[in-house]
Amino acid sequence: MKKLLITLLCVAPLVGCFGSSATPTMQYFWIPLWQEARPSTSEPIPVVIQVEGLDVDPGYDHLRIVYRISSVQLRHYKFRQWVTKPGRLLTAAVLRYLQVKNHFRLVTRALQPLPNYILRGRIMALEQVEEGKKREKWSARVALHLRLHRSSDNKVVWSARFDRKQRVKTRTPQAVVILITHLIRAELDRELPNIIGAIRTDLARK
Repeated sequence: MKKLLITLLCVAPLVGCFGSSATPTMQYFWIPLWQEARPSTSEPIPVVIQVEGLDVDPGYDHLRIVYRISSVQLRHYKFRQWVTKPGRLLTAAVLRYLQVKNHFRLVTRALQPLPNYILRGRIMALEQVEEGKKREKWSARVALHLRLHRSSDNKVVWSARFDRKQRVKTRTPQAVVILITHLIRAELDRELPNIIGAIRTDLARK
C-alpha cells in the first residue's frame, strides 16, 4: 500500500504538468487595406473596373503564413494562418480599397455590368523574413505585380511592380501582417493617381 501511495505521489505532479500545458490556439489574419483609406470627394470617373482574382507564386499559395529563414528555405507557421488563401485574400482587400476610395463609378468582381477595365496581377512574395545569426532581425516583405487592361482589346494601360521589405519593431507575426498591410496600402496610395491618369488619358483618345 505504501509503495502504491509513493508511486501515485510521484506520478501526480507529472500528470498535472502535462495536463496543464495549454494547447496552441489557431490565429487567423487578414489584410484590411480599406480600413484607413480616405474616400475621394470628387465626382467618380464614369468607368467600371473589374478586379480579377490575383495569381500567386506556388511558394506562397497556402493558408499558413510563410516565414523565410534563409535565401533558399521557407517555412510555414502551423497555428498562424490567413483567413483564406493569399490570392483571394488580397483580391478582396484591393477590391474593397478601391471601392472605399470612390474614384470610379463601380469596382466589382462581377462581369455585369460589362467592365471598361480589368485589374489583374500576381503575388510574388508575402512573407515574414528572419535574418541575423540568431534570426533575430524580422522583416515584412511583399512583392506584387498589378496591371490594368482595357477590356475591349486587353491592352495594358497601366502596370506597376514593387518588392518592399521593412524591419518590424516587434518580433511577432501580428506585427509583420500589420506592416505588410501598411506597405501594400502605401504602394496603392502612391499608384492610384497614376491609375486615374492612365484611365483619363485612355478615355480622351476615344
